[in-house]
Amino acid sequence: MEKVFSNILLPIQLKRNTDNIITRAVNLANCLKCDLHVLCLNSPDFVFKRIFHSKSSRSDIANKKYQLHKLQNKYGPSIRHGSLFTTTFREGNPIKETIDYAVSQNIDMVLLGEGLKKLHLLPLTFRRFADTAHCSILLGNSHSGILNVDKIILPIDQTLPIKRIRVAAFLAQQLQASIHLVCSGQKKIFERNLPYMKKTYQLLKDNTDLTLTCFTSEGMDPGNAVLDYANSVHAGLIITNINKKSSNENFFQRIFSRDHSRLEQTPIMLVE
Repeated sequence: MEKVFSNILLPIQLKRNTDNIITRAVNLANCLKCDLHVLCLNSPDFVFKRIFHSKSSRSDIANKKYQLHKLQNKYGPSIRHGSLFTTTFREGNPIKETIDYAVSQNIDMVLLGEGLKKLHLLPLTFRRFADTAHCSILLGNSHSGILNVDKIILPIDQTLPIKRIRVAAFLAQQLQASIHLVCSGQKKIFERNLPYMKKTYQLLKDNTDLTLTCFTSEGMDPGNAVLDYANSVHAGLIITNINKKSSNENFFQRIFSRDHSRLEQTPIMLVE
């Protein structure tokens, strides 16, 4: 199958747990055979505040750049042969700097994991990534946790999500996982969604040898249905989207209003 991801971006702040975060990202990049870009954002609240911050002192900036240089020397040799590990320092609006870097470097996956409890504040931020950088966003406190995934959840709405299908199929093949299609919603929405489940199933069946499972839940809220089903089968990843025109918009809003401890258990990938 055609490679879906080539460049992974990890925006960070330099904290005590930075080594653990980078180690997990390196493991993921090696598994997917991708370049890993580590972007140090000089901002107290990382991507979780949409404001400009005052410039740091020269000594503080010099210290952070020195720490990045050490990280480059430490983790550069850990990346698989043929891939790259790069570190970059940026100041300014953290969201703008992250998006600008993602666009300039052709990033196709951004890892966001810190401050998960604040993610319900960021639906517009995710749309800015999708609309501007055209990259997937992986949410979760342990990105390397998806390396142990054996079940991937793909919620169904009233579209044939070709890009999400490609991403799910690629990850399932790389991780030797099965794909679970979930169709839910109130009666009218459910009836409109169901044909797209059948089309998605047929597309995957005709083009892959993956193990496929279909789950339907008429009358149940999409957000609740997907999260409850993911929990019941111990799924390791949910792949959904943030398209304003999609009926998954309701699901997107629901998952970010739920108990965030559940989101920490099951990483979520947002695909344009």
